[in-house]
Amino acid sequence: MAVIDSKGYVRGVVGPSVFRRAWDKNIVQARPGKIRQTAPSIESSSEFGLISSTAACIRHAFAPAIRYYDGRAVGRALSAVSGSIRGSAGTVRCQRDLHDGDLSQLVGLEFNRNSLLQDVLRLRAEVERDASGQGGVQLPALVMRRDLRRPEPLKNKGYRMQVRFLLIGFNFRENYYEYIDHRELEYRRGEQSEAQTIAFEGEVPAGCMLMLSMSISLYGSNAFDREDVLLNNLQFSPCALIGAWQSEEVIALADPKPLVEEREGRFMMGYSGNEILAALAAKIKRKAKDPGKWAPSTNSGGAGSGVLTKGRKDDPPIIKGMRISF
Repeated sequence: MAVIDSKGYVRGVVGPSVFRRAWDKNIVQARPGKIRQTAPSIESSSEFGLISSTAACIRHAFAPAIRYYDGRAVGRALSAVSGSIRGSAGTVRCQRDLHDGDLSQLVGLEFNRNSLLQDVLRLRAEVERDASGQGGVQLPALVMRRDLRRPEPLKNKGYRMQVRFLLIGFNFRENYYEYIDHRELEYRRGEQSEAQTIAFEGEVPAGCMLMLSMSISLYGSNAFDREDVLLNNLQFSPCALIGAWQSEEVIALADPKPLVEEREGRFMMGYSGNEILAALAAKIKRKAKDPGKWAPSTNSGGAGSGVLTKGRKDDPPIIKGMRISF
């Protein structure tokens, strides 16, 4: 049965057709039937599930910095994570996760396209990391009135802004993230600041990749008691990832997952990637149209597929950069 919702869109099933809404369009498509997938298609959809779970965990962890995000931020995060995992040279589908990925694909990810950080702030923060692994940011002298671009409704509002840097460590193979460090810089209207250098501190747990965000919060004041009032909204809430570094000493993907120690600032994730990979072989055997003697893909890109072996004992192909456990 289909219904018309409060905005005039038709939703539901009518005979062989399905009505749904995508953004501001009403879409009609054929009602899907039961189709037995092939082993390669199950392999591909499983990796997409891992990518989707990874992107969701990243968005959730950076929620204190994002505040407000536009409707397509979910898709952009998904695309960035997909490019990172699928674009890493020499990796094999269904034997990889973000710890094998090219994290440069994540740098520059904007969480709110209504107020891009690169457009809102005229100045650029320089991100660096020394040989010991400690990260830092160099921010040039800033004048709030001159260097902060605001949308028309906030043009003459806000007497104070806060620039927040949030550094988070992610360990997807052990299913947790940890807040490593955060710094807030205050700027007031009419004042000029000096150039500043920020050095992040805090211990980075073994196996954690690092991601660094930069966000801006704008504050006005309550006319009654001069209490600060946050002016960020859906049209103005700049936040982006400005740095990402790969992990060291990460456990192998196939190794048993150790019991994670509880500590302040560490949070368990709802990450499902490890379970997806562990259950893949059984899922293909149970659901695939022709499982054959399935083996994981030996192609390095997202377009690769699983191979159905026919009992041959040929040596496996050599893939440059492929990780081998021994």
